[in-house]
Amino acid sequence: MLRKIILCAAGVLLAGGLAACSGEDGLSGEYGQQDGGQWFTILDFKGSDQVTLTMIGSEDRHSGTYSRDGDSVTVKVAGETRTLRIDANGCLDGGAGNSLFSGPVCKKP
Repeated sequence: MLRKIILCAAGVLLAGGLAACSGEDGLSGEYGQQDGGQWFTILDFKGSDQVTLTMIGSEDRHSGTYSRDGDSVTVKVAGETRTLRIDANGCLDGGAGNSLFSGPVCKKP
């Protein structure tokens, strides 16, 4: 019985280690806002550290990078660096005075 418990624990640790190496901490997909039933993509996360910013009301897209540390995401794009907080809903919030966008942005449903 003890052997089964040890093997099971080893399996759980291995799975956790593989998940950590696979970039589980990274972000993926489109984050934005809905207005009047229309979706506006603001940040599009791809790969382990790439992000594209689209300004609301503009077709301009800016490539940049990001890094995540716990519930903080630092985005470097369009000559600016902003640290966003991941809130309880999984949305990214830059707080008041964020020149990249206003209000929280959430993952596209």
